[in-house]
Amino acid sequence: MFRFIMTVCHLILRNPFPSSLLVACGIVFLSRSSSKHSRHSVENSLSFLHSSSLSAFKMSRTQGCQQPFILAFDPGRKSNPNATMTLSSSKNFQTSPVVFGYKKRGESCSQCQNRTLETAIRNNLLRREVSSKTCWTGRLDPMAEGLMVFLCGKGCANQKIWNSMIKKYRFRMLLGVTTDTYDSFGLVQSIAPDSLDFTEILRKLKHVINFTSNRTLCQPYPPFSSIDARNASGYKQRLWKWSLQNRLHEITTIPSKNVTIFFLKWISTIYMTKQEILRLQYEDADAGSRDVSSTFRIDDIKRSWNESLSNTSRDKFPVLTLEASVSSGCYIRSICSELGKKVGTGGLALSIVREKFGSFSIKSANVAFD
Repeated sequence: MFRFIMTVCHLILRNPFPSSLLVACGIVFLSRSSSKHSRHSVENSLSFLHSSSLSAFKMSRTQGCQQPFILAFDPGRKSNPNATMTLSSSKNFQTSPVVFGYKKRGESCSQCQNRTLETAIRNNLLRREVSSKTCWTGRLDPMAEGLMVFLCGKGCANQKIWNSMIKKYRFRMLLGVTTDTYDSFGLVQSIAPDSLDFTEILRKLKHVINFTSNRTLCQPYPPFSSIDARNASGYKQRLWKWSLQNRLHEITTIPSKNVTIFFLKWISTIYMTKQEILRLQYEDADAGSRDVSSTFRIDDIKRSWNESLSNTSRDKFPVLTLEASVSSGCYIRSICSELGKKVGTGGLALSIVREKFGSFSIKSANVAFD
C-alpha cells in the first residue's frame, strides 16, 4: 500500500510546473505515530523519490547563486485537490510537507528557513497554515552552505530521526593558518613559519587522513559553537559566549561527543597566494554580515587576517579539497583543525558544502556547484 501511494504521487508530480519555478518535488510519508517510523523507513522513502520524481527536475543558478530551495510536495495545497483526496483516503498514513533548502554561505539557518518557506508560499507550493509550525534539522555553521531539511506541521516530531542521518560534505582545508573558530571567519591565532616545507607535510598528511577515515572518536565541540557549557560555579551559557568573553578557561571540561567518520577522502590540492586568501576572507566577512548575530567581530576579523598575512614572507599556502561522510553532530571545521595539529602546521576549514543529507543528495537533483 505504501509503495502504491508513492507511485500515485509520482504520477501527480509528473504534471508540468511553470518554467520559472525550477524546483524538485517529492513526498515523505510519516506515520500517525512517529515512534513507529525509523530512520531507515524515512531514508527509503527518500530513495524512492530520487528514482521516481526528483531525477525529472533540474535546478539552475540565479545571479551566480544556487537556487534557494528544493521543495517537497505539499499534498494539501489548493492547486492539487486530487492529491489531497487521494492521500486523505489512507487511514494508516498522513502526509507532512518536507522542504529541502539550500543554505547560502554567511546565512543563518533561521534566515534560510524564512527565505525558503516564504518563497514556497508565494509560489503556491506550500500552504501558509502548514508552515506556521516548522523546524530545521542538521544545523550548519554560518560560513557553511548546502542542503538543509525543514519539517512542517506534525513532521516536526520526526526531527530526531532526520538529525541522526548521515551527512556528506565536500570542503576545502587551508594548511598553515589557525583561527579561534577553526574556519576563515575567526581571528588568526598562528601562521606556519616561513621556513616550513609543505612538501613533506603533505606526504605526512596523507597517512593521517587514511588513519582518520572509518573511525569513531570523541570530538570536543569547537570554542565557537552553540552547545551549552557550565563553569565551576554552575553558571551556564553557550560555548561561543564563553569564548567571546575570553572566559573559556573557566570551563572545567569542554563538552564533547562521540562521532564517526565513515570515510575521509583527499580529492585535490592547490596553492593559493596571500592575496587570494585575503580576498576570499574579505568575501566571507561580508557574507557573514548577513547574519546579524555575527556582525560583532567583522572589523576585528578583517584586521587580524590582513596583519597576519602581511607579516609573513610566505607567498603561497596549500589548500586541500576533501570529502567526508560523517555521523550526526560531527564538526567539519574540527576535523580540519585536528588534521592541521597532527601534521604540526595548523589548519582550518576554508569552505564547507553539505552535499548529502541521509539518502537525499543535491547532485541527484542536478544542483550545480561552484
